[in-house]
Amino acid sequence: MLLSFLAIVFVFGVIVLVHEWGHMTAAKLCGVSVPDFAIGMGKSLLSKQIGGTRYHLCLFPIGGYVNIAGLDGSESNSKNQLESGTSAPSTLPPAGQFEIKHHRDGLAPRNKTWRDINGFQKAFILLGGPLMNFLLALAIIFVMGSIGFPQNAVLIAEVTPGSPEK
Repeated sequence: MLLSFLAIVFVFGVIVLVHEWGHMTAAKLCGVSVPDFAIGMGKSLLSKQIGGTRYHLCLFPIGGYVNIAGLDGSESNSKNQLESGTSAPSTLPPAGQFEIKHHRDGLAPRNKTWRDINGFQKAFILLGGPLMNFLLALAIIFVMGSIGFPQNAVLIAEVTPGSPEK
């Protein structure tokens, strides 16, 4: 029973990880800042900052979360505050909110927020998760087809005398 529960948690964990990773990758490809990426819900058990994103493994192994800068609508003045050098508003996570890209001639503007991108980029970010789940399903089907499926052959050990033939 416990092994079945752990298997279910693992399978759904992989599905959620791939889904949220698709949203995060699409956002980063569009130049949008992604301050947080979490697998699970509740209190963060493990956390590591890599680049401008903080990755979390949370207590309850259900669901996941990608914090895309400005998607919650609370970034109305955050871009102006960041450009002027003041701190970010308290509704946004302060650590790693926006990545800074270094160029030869100094610092480039900070990454974009949800408000700064066009409709096609927004659609790409929103569809990134389901698209990755679809690609995961195709990969699993390909691997299962390559490996093969176990076949249970039906063997007739004996025929009882006097039993029907058909």
